[in-house]
Amino acid sequence: MPECIVCAREIENKGWCSRCELFADVLVGPGVSGRPTEAERADMEAVLAPDRGRTGEARWRSLLAAHAGSEDILWMKRRDSVHEDALIDESAFPLTGDAVEDGLQSLRQRLAGRAHPERHELRRLLQRGIPLPDGSWLNCVGQIWSLDGEILPGKLPYAHLLRAMTGTKNERLQVQECDFSLLLGVMGTLSIRRHHHRRRQRHQREHLREIPLFHRRHWGAHGPLEGANLFFTWLEWMGDLLHTRLATGEQPRNWMHGRAWVHFRNPGRQGHEMPPEVPWAELAELGMPWVDRWDQETDGGTEWRSSEAWSGPALVVNRGRLFLRMLRGGRWKRVPLPPWPELWALLLSWQLSPPEHPAHRRLRTLQWIWDEPDGELIPSEQDCRALSLLHSVCEASDRCEYLEEGAPGIIVEGTSGLFYHVRSGHGAHGARFSVSGCTSAEQAHQGGGTPICIREQPGVQRLPAGDVIASVVLALVDDQRSQRNLHPLAEFIRTNLPKAYLPGAEGERRGAMHIQGALNRMYNMHNFGGWQRWTRAFPGLYEVLIRLPLDSVMLLPREQRGPLLFEGNRFRLMIRDEEERELVEGLARTTGWRPRGEQADHIRWVRVDVPLERVRHWLVELLGPFQRRHGIRGAPPWWNLYRDPFPPGNLPQRLPEGLNQPFDDGPEDMFDAV
Repeated sequence: MPECIVCAREIENKGWCSRCELFADVLVGPGVSGRPTEAERADMEAVLAPDRGRTGEARWRSLLAAHAGSEDILWMKRRDSVHEDALIDESAFPLTGDAVEDGLQSLRQRLAGRAHPERHELRRLLQRGIPLPDGSWLNCVGQIWSLDGEILPGKLPYAHLLRAMTGTKNERLQVQECDFSLLLGVMGTLSIRRHHHRRRQRHQREHLREIPLFHRRHWGAHGPLEGANLFFTWLEWMGDLLHTRLATGEQPRNWMHGRAWVHFRNPGRQGHEMPPEVPWAELAELGMPWVDRWDQETDGGTEWRSSEAWSGPALVVNRGRLFLRMLRGGRWKRVPLPPWPELWALLLSWQLSPPEHPAHRRLRTLQWIWDEPDGELIPSEQDCRALSLLHSVCEASDRCEYLEEGAPGIIVEGTSGLFYHVRSGHGAHGARFSVSGCTSAEQAHQGGGTPICIREQPGVQRLPAGDVIASVVLALVDDQRSQRNLHPLAEFIRTNLPKAYLPGAEGERRGAMHIQGALNRMYNMHNFGGWQRWTRAFPGLYEVLIRLPLDSVMLLPREQRGPLLFEGNRFRLMIRDEEERELVEGLARTTGWRPRGEQADHIRWVRVDVPLERVRHWLVELLGPFQRRHGIRGAPPWWNLYRDPFPPGNLPQRLPEGLNQPFDDGPEDMFDAV
């Protein structure tokens, strides 16, 4: 019999067992909700099977042939034909066909080749523009795309577009028949990031996005109407486009005024709020197939429940190329698409369709079975071991029960007689689980109860989800003892079962807090090494990081605690805990260091850049949270202890002798050496 790919338990069908599917979101992300059924796999495999083992283009041709002449392709066709010998922009600078062809070939070599152009050259070429066969010009200034002066949203695959216009005869014919004002606009709406309508400023917090400390961990939580995000984005752009094309004196239509469609792509929106009335009749005149599908799926905009499902992004634009996320080896990989506008239109129409519509399901099935008919998302080996531990904990206790139907999760009966419902997914303060307290087993099986605020500490978020949930289950099994350390749990027990509440638990907790506060004040008053290490040791480490030349190697321990080493000198610093590790990684990234593989028990970091601009800004953003947690109130800012970095051409020849020595624990000598 086949086995579960996570826990190796025997199951009837290939893939995940019913128990492991309860935790799929936190193991492999929200994309698991788009997992196709056996019937959907069989239908798509009937199209792809004849070309298995051949090139990807052969399978793409089979897919296009299976949907030739469908409305999913015809929507991007031009209503009027364009002659091949037509001049480009006759009103300004007329260009002959030979001049256009030579220019396109030159742009293809410089923008669509294997080597990506330099940033300044890319900006200059895109600002000058790309001539399209219909006489329009496509250009980009400051990461804002425009087509004949009309702004297009998001990012566009300019490299794929150049390949299509200079490719084979069939590719050029598809370009001639394409209505770029529609195709590029729809493609741009899909490239806008979720929940981010406003365009991010260039390089804004670009460096800090790589530091785990600044990541907001939502763990794939679904927002309200998440599945309709793309449709709302397209609807907002379409309203702006039609508004700009109004004739002089023509009044805009009613639905173009004050329609805050972006509000319904906001995760903070209340669940009971509904979008404004969609002008289905007016939108149907545009000939977009997904409009009728949304109209039928939502019953004219009165029923939006099907749009709650979201299975992750599909089409992605990166560095001027168009990719489709597909499963390869159990992981999501970006697979480049061929330069065929008809194929782009087909996939765009599928992605913009409602999540439960057969057209959208075909796209999800294609993502899963492109490489192999039985493609599955596979968690990491560490996550599989952790989930097996959780299963063993639940099987060894008669107080734990898996609930696979209705409100899926784990039902735990505590020693107090109360019940708890543990779910995986978005929890309190970004936790990967949520806990609800229940007064009876019936209430727990129905998914009701009172939410209990149990969250993960910053250091715990690096542990596998199975280990974390297993510790939560063990704590809830002995809830009478666990309430001493979990104040929200103690409050729930006191409210619902006063006899099981330990009167001394609250007093002990408050007493421990007062004692710890007194100790902290004493340490801060006498300048002991607790906070002194933050203000003396790490500025010294920063001095080492900014002085070392390019290609220098730093060895960061893989474990939470361990020695930090540098190849070629005697500097050494002991990392004590998770927070110190986060600060070390943040300082390294800020000064141009990047991880490059592993070496024995360490992670190998190499200096690849010598940044000079905005380093002070990154230091302020990085050190602020640490000072608020570990600093003294009213003390000067920590970033004043960090000097400006050395210019790339003026790096020191060697480290000072005071820094070229081990500093395992004591920070004082290091700061004096600096």
